[in-house]
Amino acid sequence: MFPAQTGIPGGPELLVTLVIFLLMAGGVVLLVKVASESGGGSERLAEVERRVGRLEARIDQLEDDERGGS
Repeated sequence: MFPAQTGIPGGPELLVTLVIFLLMAGGVVLLVKVASESGGGSERLAEVERRVGRLEARIDQLEDDERGGS
């Protein structure tokens, strides 16, 4: 027969669980650190904002041309 309940995890089981948790948490910390150190995000954001500004100006110019030509 099988016991009705399982035992409480002992040392080896808790140690394996702790190691897995530490590896996962360490990976997240490493990814956040690498992402924050790269610093390329602000430069890319500035470039995208410049491009959006140029596109908005071009759209405004085309809309003005359509209104004038009609």
